[in-house]
Amino acid sequence: MVDTLLGTGMAALSLVLALRLRNHGPFYTVIGFVSLPLTFISTAFAPLGTMSGWLRTLAGLNPLTYAIDAVRSVVLEHAGLAAIGHLGFYLLVFDGLCLVLGVAVFRRTLC
Repeated sequence: MVDTLLGTGMAALSLVLALRLRNHGPFYTVIGFVSLPLTFISTAFAPLGTMSGWLRTLAGLNPLTYAIDAVRSVVLEHAGLAAIGHLGFYLLVFDGLCLVLGVAVFRRTLC
């Protein structure tokens, strides 16, 4: 469930980039330039509690943090759907924002 929610938002953002950029080169450059910092500014490598204040704020805005925390809770703590529901909610909000942006860019591209 969580991977689908994260994938939906990331796919929408990728489509926005693909519609705005004309060639493959800049598309892959932007994807690489954005995905690596998103990974490092998440809880993939360090728990949220050990991060400094500014990094904790950035990690709190990062949708990857919520997906990683949900998967970690299910695998390590055998958490159920009710326990990770609030993390899924944040990913649903992220998906909604990405889909609204995607529809707006798609409409602008068609007109």
